[in-house]
Amino acid sequence: MFGYEHGIFTLLAKYCCYFCTSELAKINFRNADEPKDIIWENLRVSDWARFKARAKTAIVGTLLTGICLAIIVYINLIKVDRIESIIYSEDSDELTIEQYTKLQGYSALISIVVCIFNEVLRKVMR
Repeated sequence: MFGYEHGIFTLLAKYCCYFCTSELAKINFRNADEPKDIIWENLRVSDWARFKARAKTAIVGTLLTGICLAIIVYINLIKVDRIESIIYSEDSDELTIEQYTKLQGYSALISIVVCIFNEVLRKVMR
């Protein structure tokens, strides 16, 4: 697309490097190697088929993200409900270790849900 033999690249290579060093520095450019990771069959896929695949991936990804968000919100609501029941409980003024462990379990459950959905999204998006 842009040739290095003419234009701003040549000027930068000649004059910038000349002032940066005591002697004129030479910058050698070479052509890039042939790409080895091109899947040539994908070049024959029509624009419509590519659009459908991207739309399907976007829809599934959005749905899975929404499901994950709903589960996280639900677990968090349960956690908040438990905290409120402990706070407004007249039985005890302090949080017991058992209650604290249960509350931490909800946070751990949220983390596990996020990890599982990250793996599912990674597999779906490929």
